[in-house]
Amino acid sequence: MTTRGPRGNAKTVTIGDTFGRWTVTGPFTRQGKYNEAVFPCTCDCGTVSERTFKRLREAAQGRNISCGCVQKEAMASKRKYGYEPNSPQWNRERWLRHAYGITVEDFDRMIVKQCGLCGICGDQLVDPHVDHCHASMEVRGLLCKSCNLLLGYARDKIDILENAVMYLQR
Repeated sequence: MTTRGPRGNAKTVTIGDTFGRWTVTGPFTRQGKYNEAVFPCTCDCGTVSERTFKRLREAAQGRNISCGCVQKEAMASKRKYGYEPNSPQWNRERWLRHAYGITVEDFDRMIVKQCGLCGICGDQLVDPHVDHCHASMEVRGLLCKSCNLLLGYARDKIDILENAVMYLQR
């Protein structure tokens, strides 16, 4: 069994050659609209499939190296948050870390610290929104949707909010 490089042509491939995780298990046949050389192959995980010579060359170059089992293995190793990848909990943890640099535990502590109430209007937080400074990205607290939009539309500028207060007092 030889590991093949990206060069050569379909006639130089022999049974037992490996391309990435694919192992050639039989001779090629010509198929399709462009008369491509198609090889029966087996992935290291056991999946049997037909691969074109072009796809085998890509595997030898490090692209499309498997049937998808490499991505599944990578996702399994990323269960670091204790959730199934792409579950709502996993996506929430990922979003909080990526967007605000906080954990779910930090988020839950903020809810407890604010007694489950919006930091501006004091209403019960049904769908809490993380409020942060857009300049420094520092998290300030949790707000209801309306109050979060209020600050967003005011572009975090105090003078706009003061003008709004004066307008309402007239």
